[in-house]
Amino acid sequence: PRPPGPPPVLIAQMAGPDRRPDLAIRYDPVGSAIRVRARRLDPAQGVVDLWLLATDGTPYFLGRVTGDGVARFPLPRTTQQLIVDGATVMVTVVPADQARRSEPSGRVVASARFVLV
Repeated sequence: PRPPGPPPVLIAQMAGPDRRPDLAIRYDPVGSAIRVRARRLDPAQGVVDLWLLATDGTPYFLGRVTGDGVARFPLPRTTQQLIVDGATVMVTVVPADQARRSEPSGRVVASARFVLV
């Protein structure tokens, strides 16, 4: 059994070329959401989308980061079950008029794995 205390969380840190964008992502299973701290976003480059890659390679949209600062994205239960230690999260950047939430449509600028802490 786990000792009493706060529940574990999963985190991922990533940065694109020249550390743009620079993102820290935290999944809180109790709150059923991810929190993202974003820095150095360049709106001229396009929209920044976060994706989770399931173990079978299927991408799941997590949220769209619209500016520097902190954002919170509630997640559906089916997506929550896929966020585990070692799961891959990636960031795509795409022009706003080409962005889709059904599948990644832009270039991948960064990726990382969630780590249990």
